[in-house]
Amino acid sequence: MIGKKVFGFGKKLLIFQIILVFSLLALGSMSVNAHSPSSMSLTYDKAGEMLTVDIMHQISNPSSHYVNTIEITINGVSEIEQSYTDQPSSSFTYTYNDVSAEDGDVIEVTASCNQGGSITDQLTVSGDTTSGSDEDSETPGFELVLVCASVIAVLFIFKRKR
Repeated sequence: MIGKKVFGFGKKLLIFQIILVFSLLALGSMSVNAHSPSSMSLTYDKAGEMLTVDIMHQISNPSSHYVNTIEITINGVSEIEQSYTDQPSSSFTYTYNDVSAEDGDVIEVTASCNQGGSITDQLTVSGDTTSGSDEDSETPGFELVLVCASVIAVLFIFKRKR
């Protein structure tokens, strides 16, 4: 009997409960799924030709979930691509020597997680020491899209039934 009552509940309430369960499952899985590094900052020492990359990537097991690749480009040309098999901690620093750049050059660094996601930051060289801004290129995860779609669906269902 799929009329007005389903399992003793109104049809609206049942649909709402189903959507709520799926939303909670999606939210519950967010903490265990892969995610991009949350922040990155760059510092370049022109005199020493040294690039310092500070990364924040909150993880629980650094041997199974870690930043596995750092790619450094200068003016769009790939200069260094370094692979890693773990990360030292949730907040860490990598230093790259012999990075040659002049005033006006744009250094871009992309840090990629082995389980998906990446962050990109860049700086323009000027003076002896240059620091980059923290611009991350993360995109919202599937879970966020699922939760938003569920909320919209609930609002649409309740508005339509009135």
